[in-house]
Order: sequence, then C-alpha cells, then structure tokens
Amino acid sequence: MTLIQRCLILSAAWLALILIPAGAYAAQPKDISQAEMDTAQQMIRQHCTNVAIKQSDNPDQPDTAPYQACVKPYVDAIGAMVNYQRDPAVTLEIWSDCRRASNFATTGDFPVWASCIGQRSQKK
Repeated sequence: MTLIQRCLILSAAWLALILIPAGAYAAQPKDISQAEMDTAQQMIRQHCTNVAIKQSDNPDQPDTAPYQACVKPYVDAIGAMVNYQRDPAVTLEIWSDCRRASNFATTGDFPVWASCIGQRSQKK
C-alpha cells in the first residue's frame, strides 16, 4: 500500500468519524443524507488526490502533505456544519439558502456552505 493510499484511508476514516453525528440527527430538518455525505466525501477525496498528484515530483508516489493540506479545510468545515446543524440560531432558511448558494449538490463544497452559514447567521 502506498503512502498516498494510506493517507486516503486515514482521511476517509477521519471524515467518517466527524460525519457519524449527522446520522444521529436524522429527524432534524437541517440534515445531510448519508448518500450526499458519501458523494461529497468521494468528491473531496478525488479532488485532493488530484491536487497531491499535480504537486508531486513523482505522480506514482505523491507526497501526503499536499493531500492533507487540501483535506483540512473540508474537515474543518464539516465540523462547523455539525455545530451549525445543532445551533437553533441557524434557521432552516439559512441552512437551505446557503446550501443552494454553495452549489453543494454538485461540488460537495463544505467550506463554501459553512462560510455562507457563518456569514448569514452573524447578520441575525
């Protein structure tokens, strides 16, 4: 197993641990389905793998640092999303509007979605 494969597995496990609470709150209207989480995780993994390969001197054995640097904002944003999901000050309207504005369904871009919620919820 290559170093990048190990990093991918560790990153996937890390994301999964962070995402587990989302299933515990399935009754909440501010939710993300498991299928959406799986798709977003796959998009993030593919994007960050491509970043790592492009920044590597050896595409067959890319460095893990670029991959980890790429994944970090997503992991941080997912953590913020879990907090926003639980925060009653973040209305369903803000949650949904920011979801649409981030184009999350096609991008899996948690950082943009979380940033929008943060900005919108501060205005209230």
